[in-house]
Amino acid sequence: MSAQVIPFPRAMTAVANDGEATPELLRLADLIAERVRRERQCTPAEAVAAARAAMRAG
Repeated sequence: MSAQVIPFPRAMTAVANDGEATPELLRLADLIAERVRRERQCTPAEAVAAARAAMRAG
């Protein structure tokens, strides 16, 4: 059984707007943002910012 990914469209949109819109990167941004949101208990906007920073850092 695989883990269910909860859609996080703001993260996917943010990455797509950065010109990085491959399916793999969109899924990765989604996973990063959701994990950050859960672990830090932050707002969706803060989670998206963290996902974008992580994607840029590689």
